[in-house]
Amino acid sequence: MVQGGKMKTKPSSKSKPIGSKKQTNRGARVNKKGTVIRTVRVNRKTIAAKEIAATSKRINVKNEVEVASKAVAGGQRFFAKDITMKGKDMANDDKRKLIKKESKGRMLGAKLKDKLAAMGRSV
Repeated sequence: MVQGGKMKTKPSSKSKPIGSKKQTNRGARVNKKGTVIRTVRVNRKTIAAKEIAATSKRINVKNEVEVASKAVAGGQRFFAKDITMKGKDMANDDKRKLIKKESKGRMLGAKLKDKLAAMGRSV
């Protein structure tokens, strides 16, 4: 054996970690100067949280309008003008629906009576 010489080491079977290697071809980066607009990746949890927040806001608005309509129909006063207007509109809609439902029922009965009279039967 030769004195003073280094022994040859066997090449290791382990490869280097991927992070230590130089990463090439990460994507086409064309723009070298100026501002670059990059889209942000949105997380699934973020999307779900935003949907839940939007749903709860819609429910809150609906509940406010229902409470305001009941209060305005009962004769109470609100100082918030937008809630008062929405409440009045909803109370008027409720009245209109009730009248429409009642008038439809009357009209149906009247129609049936007319048909029976045309057939020669009395009611």
